Amino acid sequence: MIDSHNGYDNIPPIDIKAYPAIKAHLDKFYTRLEKRQDKGITPYNLRNCAYYAVFKKEKLFWMHMAPSGRFAYSDSENIFSNQKAFVVTGTGSSLKYLCAILNSRLITWWVRNVAVTTGMGLIQWDKFVVESLPIPRISCADQRAFICLIDEILNAKAFNPKADVSEQEREIDRLVYTLYCLNAKEIALVSMKDKL
Repeated sequence: MIDSHNGYDNIPPIDIKAYPAIKAHLDKFYTRLEKRQDKGITPYNLRNCAYYAVFKKEKLFWMHMAPSGRFAYSDSENIFSNQKAFVVTGTGSSLKYLCAILNSRLITWWVRNVAVTTGMGLIQWDKFVVESLPIPRISCADQRAFICLIDEILNAKAFNPKADVSEQEREIDRLVYTLYCLNAKEIALVSMKDKL
């Protein structure tokens, strides 16, 4: 991803001359770049972005189209998206708690049954769908079990991106089923692989 930004905060605009290979590539499209209405101080620069500050905060990213919840927690300033995705920052609730709930089998089952799908098995995780999900407000103390499991997953994946975290994911699902007061029959329905 090329972020030839126009400057923000105390960071100056990107000087494309400092990146000769990228400039040479973009020069092939210069006449089109020059006509852009949304250019920055030069045709090479992007227009000012009103939400750069969002990427500096603790956040959850999620993909627009995915077969199941694909919510990723990050507290890094250097995480961006080059595809259609959504991001939410702290809202007074723990983002790690939300990450656990939103990646659960129950929420995937729920969204699959209420959201638009692509016909190829992908769910459209639109912002309005995610915002309408009934996420229980629970105390910080009650969120702790979810947060600890997310921390275990994050630590395992930081050490080895291919780490098996299925045990933690199953425990999150178990906690979510309890949180939503599902009975054994309802859990069996949600857990059926062909329903996911």
